Parts: sequence; structure tokens; C-alpha cells
Amino acid sequence: MSTGHPTRTRNLLIQKLADANRAYKELAEETRGRWVGPMPIELFFEKFLPGQSLIPSRNHGNNLFSNIPSYGRQVAMYQPLVNALNSLKLAKLQFVDTSNARVEYSQGNKLWRPDISTYTSEECDWMPSGAEKVDTDYGTFKIPATLRFARIILPFELKRGGTDPFSDSPVAPRPGDEEHEFEKHDSESSIIRGQIAAILNEVLAHRSRTHTFSIYMNGSIVRFLRADRAGILVSRALNYREEPGPFIAFLEALSMFSTEKDCHHLGIDATADWSSDNVLNLLEIPEFHGNLNVSKLPQPDRLTGRAHRLVEATTEEAGTGNTYRVKDGWVWIDDPASNQVPEIATLQKLEADGIQLVPRFVAGGYTQGQWHTTQTQDYANAVWRACSASTREGGIDGYRHYRFIQTSTGKPLKEFSNAEEFVQAITDVLETLSSVKDKCNLMHGNVNDNNITINEEGRGVLIDWEFARRVGDIDSGKYPLVTGTWYFMSLRLLNWSTQIQGHCVSDDAESVFWVLLYLSLNFLPNNMEGPATVKAICSAFSERTYSIGVDRDTGGLLKSNFITGALTPGITMDFTGQARFTEIVSNLSRLLVIYFHDVKYWNWDKDDLDSTPFESTLLSERLCTDFINKLQDISRIQPSALPVFSDSPQRRDAKGGLIDRYFNEQKILGKRGRDEEDKDESQSSRKSRSSTTRSKAPIASRSSAVPGGSRGSGGSRR
Repeated sequence: MSTGHPTRTRNLLIQKLADANRAYKELAEETRGRWVGPMPIELFFEKFLPGQSLIPSRNHGNNLFSNIPSYGRQVAMYQPLVNALNSLKLAKLQFVDTSNARVEYSQGNKLWRPDISTYTSEECDWMPSGAEKVDTDYGTFKIPATLRFARIILPFELKRGGTDPFSDSPVAPRPGDEEHEFEKHDSESSIIRGQIAAILNEVLAHRSRTHTFSIYMNGSIVRFLRADRAGILVSRALNYREEPGPFIAFLEALSMFSTEKDCHHLGIDATADWSSDNVLNLLEIPEFHGNLNVSKLPQPDRLTGRAHRLVEATTEEAGTGNTYRVKDGWVWIDDPASNQVPEIATLQKLEADGIQLVPRFVAGGYTQGQWHTTQTQDYANAVWRACSASTREGGIDGYRHYRFIQTSTGKPLKEFSNAEEFVQAITDVLETLSSVKDKCNLMHGNVNDNNITINEEGRGVLIDWEFARRVGDIDSGKYPLVTGTWYFMSLRLLNWSTQIQGHCVSDDAESVFWVLLYLSLNFLPNNMEGPATVKAICSAFSERTYSIGVDRDTGGLLKSNFITGALTPGITMDFTGQARFTEIVSNLSRLLVIYFHDVKYWNWDKDDLDSTPFESTLLSERLCTDFINKLQDISRIQPSALPVFSDSPQRRDAKGGLIDRYFNEQKILGKRGRDEEDKDESQSSRKSRSSTTRSKAPIASRSSAVPGGSRGSGGSRR
């Protein structure tokens, strides 16, 4: 696969990342333990290509692929393979060398491209609007000059020689084979799996799909892959030079399914036509009609996990209709018999209990259809699966597809108009957390910069309640012990040196503070803009180190140094022209320092925790309330004593935040590491599923609410 080469015209991000291997290794680590194989080819056909035979309809002989070089330069394989595949004359498929195609509509500066792409005849006839030129004209098929992942139905990854990132176990298992590792863990193999994962993610991200297929080939073998939001099923290797029949039969099957009636077998989600002007088609809800704004369809930036999208919708009455938000995603299967999406149940309870400044559920639920539940998890314990005992024990979480409509909640918090509006929104969220605790006995579980919005009245709205759980519920059974977005998680959760005891309301309250600090430093002019200082601040938010002693990732030390002043000695934080706002940040920082050094905050004994309700502790009861009181006290200060908020703070553009720019320069996959539309992450201890406490391991990036399995075990990651 070609990763592209930096040019002088590319932005600073691409220029500084001439070697994309770091990103591929990150992707490989994220998917570790989720490559399930070697699946018998016969079973692969039976389960995912129903009614299709392993024997092709026509005999093409054994020399079809003889012109493809086995060794030498990888690029020398492309065109001979394209010619061989197109010589099959499959009526509905066309194969194209896209190794150097121009990539558009990929968010986050990603330049992934398949070596070979498969289109249907209808897709090949498509041309970019206003474009006359095409790369190649294959008879009646006009191939677009611009690569668009939404139109690819089968990407190919090619490698020369015998390179293979997987190792098949013997067909007839012998004693000891149960510890055979299917995933090779050398550097080259990890990079290749990362490349495959990058392409699979792009294919899934650019269109509503339940799953997608892919092909891996080297000089002699081919593997069939099927990826969904739970993981990737990989077939046993097939020598396509000696036995091309099953490979040809696989392609014939995909050609047979390339119809409107059968496209769901290819993973095309027929229940969600994002190009439709009618939400009725999207949700199959007869009482709701409207129009979708799909000018920028969100692209999930993680192959596995929640992968949710938010799209604005308006009722059909032009100029007078209400605005709604369509949420589409995947939720972890906790209770297979349940027919209610957990977040929907939470939103309904919040409304019933009179909670304001939260979204209102309108309609929707689980989507129906054959492939709207992931399949990979069903084969985690298959007898043919090659993996270590710890990987098998970790299992793989399954997901179920949902889609629902909720009321619109306004603009993102980072688009605040001025400091006063920003503080009002922050105060509203703290009060919401307090009210939800008192009235509903619930906590949010994942407060971050993307889960707070500002409505038309300038009030802060707390959204995305997927990880809500009962207060004091150390293990709800639905989620891991601890959830949150790494950058905004509390010091306690990041730096807890023993067994994590669960998420509590104080952690949500502290996350609000870190959101306040992060966005204010990002978008309000301040005196901490020097390169070295910005680097130090970014390190504080992203600090993450694996701790062998507690078998999990830890952090928080640099964060604590930041609020105590030890991280930036000699610099007292000041927001230019914003004396009142500076006072707020300073006071909240000092308040948190008090808790940071509180013996009861850092030195709780595990026995005490086991015998004491977690939410009755001093910290949990006080932190949220004290934050609110401090904000209100400062707001009541007379203007003569402290200037009012500036009406014109000259804030930076939402796309040009100071901290975001730094992270963009350091990462190839977008803001703050691997940004995806759900912007959240779950963190917990690295214990196996059989442990008495349900726990998961942290994943390798800033964002994505998908807890992981144990390091080295490749356990399940949501």
C-alpha cells in the first residue's frame, strides 16, 4: 500500500511525518487481539457468502495469476494483478490500481489508499462533479481520478514475496497448538496489520456500513478478511497460484451481491441512506419527516468500537421546522435480550425526573437486519482460532447497531462567543451533574470537550449519556469500572496506584475543570504561548505511561504539576484582558490542589473503600458543589473590584486552537492523537474477564470509548 510522500506543498503536519510507520503501529496495537483466524475458508463462505460455492462458475485454469511477479518491487504486482482480475469479466465488478490515486474527503490529514480497489459498474460510471478527466478508461467503465472510499466495495493490500503478518496454526491441531499466536508481533507484521486496519477503517468510515470485506495478498497466498466494529476475521491462507478456484469464487460471490437487493451482504447499510432528503428513510419512523444536512458526514476514526455519528436534521417545514440531531452508532452488547438502547433509557429518565439542559429523546432504537449485530465476537473461542490463552480468556465484545433522533443542543463548547458565555456553560454543566446525582442517582461517566454544547440561549448542555451509570455502582455490568476521555480524566483515576475502585461524580466534576482549562488555553489569548510552554502543557494532558505494578496505563503527574505551578516555573497563568476569567481559573486550580493533597483523596485504603459507599466520601460530596460555589462567588464580585468579562476576547478560531495545532504537528491521524467523532475513551485496570471485578485495559490513544484488553494478551476492547 502506498502511503504517499510528503511534498513541499503539503502542510506542516505531513512534512514532519515522512515515516507513517508510527501511525500504523498504533493502529496495530489498537486492534491487537482482534484479528481472529485462521478461519477455514469453507466456513468463511458458509457464514458470510450464503449460497455461494467454493468452485467458480467457469474454469479459468491455473495460470490466471502466472504473470504476477512473486518477488521484486511491490509496485510491479499491481497492474498484472489488475489485468488478471479484470480478465475474469465479472459483470458487476471492476478492479483498479489506486496506489497513487488522489485522496479526497478523508478527514484528519489521512492519506491512506488501497493498492487495488474494487468498484461496481455503477460506481465506476461515476465521475466527480464538473470533472472531465479520468485516470483510466476500461471500456465502458470510467474510473474517477479521485479516490473515494465510499464507493469501494473491496480493497486489496499487496506485499511482495512471502511477507505475511499472520501465522496459521496446523490444520490438524497438535498438543500445545492452543498457544499458537496468529498475529505475528515483529515490527514489519505490526506495520502491515496497521496498514490493513487503516484502509478498513476508511472504507467503513466513508459510508454507512455494517461490515466490509478486504483482500490480503503476497507473492503466493491470499487471505479473505471481514471487518466489523468488533474485530477482523481472517481466513486461512490460500495459495492462489496453485489453487485459484476459491479466490475466483470469492470475487464471483461479491459480484452476485452487488445489487440493491443483496448489497447488505457486502456491508452496505440499506437502512441509512445518508444522501436521502427524508429522515423517514433513515429511521423507518413513520411519524417523523425531515431533511438531513450531510455536507460533512462524520467519519469515525477507529476501526472497532462505538463509531457513532451525529448528523443535523430539520423538520420539513421550510424556515419554521425544528432542528434535531440523528445519532448513529454501535453499543456494547451487555444484555442480548434487551430491546432498549441504554442511552435512550437514560435520556428518558432524565426527562421524567425534570432534568434540564440535556438532550430530549424523540424516536428511534436498535436497527433491524441480518448484519446489524457484529459477528466477530462469535468466533473468539472457536476451536480453529490461534491465540494465547490470555487472549482467548479476554474475549471480544460484540456490538449492536442503533440509530435515534434527539433534540438539537446547539453549537460545540469550543465555539463559545466570549469568556462569559464559556463560564456560564461550564457552570450549567456542573449544576446538571449535581442535579442528576440528586434527582436520578446517576453520573455521566464521560465529560469531555465534545460532550458539552451551548444552546441558543447561551446555556451549557451536557450530551452523550451513553456511559451513564448509577452513583456508587462500582461495576454496573454494562461498562468497565472507569470511563472517561484520557485528557480530561481526574487525577485520581489517572494516578490511582492500586486497584481502581470505580468512577464517581467527583471525577465528572473534575473533568469539567480540565475541559475549562484545556479550551481556555487553546482559544483565549494568554501568557503561556511560548513553544516550550505549549509543549509542556500538551505533555501534561497527554501523559500516559504503562505501570507494571498496577498493570495499566497511568498519568496525571504532569497535570498536578501544572496546577501547582511546578510544570511552568516563573509563569503565572494570565488570560490577556480577562482578569475575571483569570481569577476563576486560578481559584478553581487552587481548589483542586486542596483535594489533590487531601489525605482522603490519595490515600484511601482498599479495605475502607470496600466497606464504605464510594459516593459518601468527603471528596465526592464536596467537589462538584465547591466548584459551583466558587464560580458563583467570583461572578458576584463587583466590577469595581474586578473588571467584567471582556466582550471582545479576540478568541482564536475554533479550527486554530493553540494546543490543537501542536498536537496536529505531532500526529498523523488528526487532533490530539487519533480523534474520532465520539471523542471519548474508557480506562480501567488490566484484569481478565474472569476477575471478580469486571475490568478492561486502556487503549493507545486520547479518544475513543473503547476499553481494551490486557497488554500482551490482546484482550477485548470496546
